[in-house]
Amino acid sequence: MNIKKQFTEGLITNNPVLVQRIGMCSTMAITTTLFNGIGMGLSVLIILTCCNVAISALRKAIPNDIRLALFVVVLEGFVTHVDLLTQDLLPDLNT
Repeated sequence: MNIKKQFTEGLITNNPVLVQRIGMCSTMAITTTLFNGIGMGLSVLIILTCCNVAISALRKAIPNDIRLALFVVVLEGFVTHVDLLTQDLLPDLNT
């Protein structure tokens, strides 16, 4: 096997630590209070759950060519909705 290919596969493609860190980057932001940390974690959980449910429901009807773009649009929609809800219902979370 080519050394360069083996190096890049081991470091980037098949590196579970890197994959887990990238997957958790949205929850790794620095917070100053426990309330903000819990609020941020719950927001991420709600957003990802709603996105996965919506995309799973629409998966068969969406062509493969636009599936990723639609996922991004759905994700941004849920992020916006959760952000507006937290601003309205929990204003202390946004300070």
